[in-house]
Order: sequence, then C-alpha cells, then structure tokens
Amino acid sequence: MFKKQIFLFPLALLLGIPVFSQEDEKTNQTDLGTEVVEIVKPFTPSVSDAFKLKENAVLNDTSVTQKRKVDYRISSVPVASTFTPTKGKAAKVEREKREKLFDNYARLGVGNYTNLLAELYTNFELSNTDNIGFFFQHNSTQGGIKNLFLEDKFYNTKAYGHYTSRQNNATYKVDFGVDHQLINWY
Repeated sequence: MFKKQIFLFPLALLLGIPVFSQEDEKTNQTDLGTEVVEIVKPFTPSVSDAFKLKENAVLNDTSVTQKRKVDYRISSVPVASTFTPTKGKAAKVEREKREKLFDNYARLGVGNYTNLLAELYTNFELSNTDNIGFFFQHNSTQGGIKNLFLEDKFYNTKAYGHYTSRQNNATYKVDFGVDHQLINWY
C-alpha cells in the first residue's frame, strides 16, 4: 500500500503543474518587416580563360651541366643469310563432340506424403521437313500431414504438343497445350 502512494505522489505532481513550451502570440509583438530584393542581372556562371605563363623557371642549382651535341651515324652492312621462310599451314582446331540429343525421355518419381512426379516427352519425325512432339508433366501430393488444420494437397498437370513444318522459305509451327492446377494457399 505504501509503494502505491510513493508512485502516485510524483505522478500527481507532474499532472498538476502546467507546462508551456511556446510564448503566447499576444506577448510577442515584434514584426520582422518586409524587404524588396531587386535582381539586376541573372547569374550566368562561366570559367575564366586560362593563360600561359611566358617565363621560364629560375633554377638555383649549384651544378649546371651543359648539353652535349650527339652525332648519330647509321652504317648499313649487308648480312649474308641462308634462311628462307617456309609457308605456314593453318593449325587444325579440334571440334568438341556434339552432345547427343534424344527425341524421347521419361521421368518418374515418388516421395513422402504420396508425392508423385511424372514427365514424358516424345518427338516424332514425320518426314524430312515435318515433325510432331508431345510433352506431359504431373506433380502432385495427397498431403496427409498429421495435426494440420489446413488442406495440404496440390497438383499441377500440364500437357503440351507442337507440329513443325520447315519449308524452303519459311518455318511453320503450331503449339497447343492444357494446364490444370489445384493449389491451396495458406
């Protein structure tokens, strides 16, 4: 009980004392006044022209050396040589082996909580200029996590196909596909 009184007494003192942080407008009667600023010329900054000094620096060196005149002479002497260059051959560049690409592949995977992943891609060459291909992908889980209040199953299924025809002047391609998804956002 005594601790409550010690706490309430300073609180009552703070609430009971009025505190002002600004002067009242009626007491502050000083007027700043107005001033007129006249612009005579707009400000256009520029770099002043540089000038070159036409004086040489004075050296206060104790030892001054004079430049000597150097006389150059080239005397060409023929040299007997038996060297005859042979014609060069271009070096062979070894090409890397091309990666073998397959027209078909299949992939299957199974995981925890009945996760299922399946993919299939196939491509058939109908003629030298035409081919057709199909792609199927399925990724899903049936969920089943214990003590989970939300729905945790999902699936994502895609099926795509294409037909391509390569002619002399143009290439024609038709794509078609279907997506089907069930996703629980939480």
